[in-house]
Amino acid sequence: MQKLIKLFLKRLNKCQQTAGLSFGINVYRSLLALSTLIVFLFNWDSMKDIYYFGQNPFNLQYFKFDIFSVFGFNMGYTLSIITLITIILGYFPSFSTVLHFYIQASFILHYPNMSDGGDYIITIILFLLIFSFVTDTRMNIWQNPKVNWFNENFLKKSVYLNYQAIRIFICVVYFHASVSKFHVTEWYNGTAIYYFLNDPLSGNAALLENSIFKNIIASPFLIAMISWGALLIETLIAFMLFVTNYKTRKRVFYLGCVLHLCIAPLFFIPMFSFRMIISLYFYLLVKPSEHEVSY
Repeated sequence: MQKLIKLFLKRLNKCQQTAGLSFGINVYRSLLALSTLIVFLFNWDSMKDIYYFGQNPFNLQYFKFDIFSVFGFNMGYTLSIITLITIILGYFPSFSTVLHFYIQASFILHYPNMSDGGDYIITIILFLLIFSFVTDTRMNIWQNPKVNWFNENFLKKSVYLNYQAIRIFICVVYFHASVSKFHVTEWYNGTAIYYFLNDPLSGNAALLENSIFKNIIASPFLIAMISWGALLIETLIAFMLFVTNYKTRKRVFYLGCVLHLCIAPLFFIPMFSFRMIISLYFYLLVKPSEHEVSY
């Protein structure tokens, strides 16, 4: 399994360095659509029950414009699945990108109790991606764009500026995630992870039955190192916005992957971790080639 992961990362890195920003932003868009598709497929029962029997607090305050209110649950769900598969395959980028934002926004509006931080983060990113793809006239994003005045002078510049805007947003997300914890007593004395893991509403109680995790929790030194290490990695990720050395960014990418791969089982939020890892890929590993940089 480890060899397969290394081979995949090697091939991905080779393709990314060859194709640059155009390849990276297309991969990022498709993976974001895949993450939304997974959420929908694995939460069909919950979404249906909340739609028919639950109460959406937003319905009391806003007019109903989300896809589930407009088309009903069954039709809205079916249209969402078809659209997300179309996006993953790369078809009709100018139209499907807007629909992806609409579907994701509909999910957090109609199912706020099922949404986590990752849903809100990628909703904003999907809104930003609209500016890169709304004028893309290709049938499929994996086709080579036509060489013409519009693509060379407008579309290229739009994609590059959009790339920088998304990187700034991801930087702000990690910077706030780190700095906002500094004034919290449990974080600066290193005990925050202990309380999170022992809270049945946030921690994965089943893991705490494991003897290894019991020993970790019982060690004040290890708990402090884990708490402070998380803050350090988040701060490092934020400051990578100003680092141009590719090897340094790649090392921080691996640290970020370790952080989110640990978060996933401990707090039982696998999709949040998946979305943040693919966002780190776009933030740290995608590097525009010289012909893609427009000033």
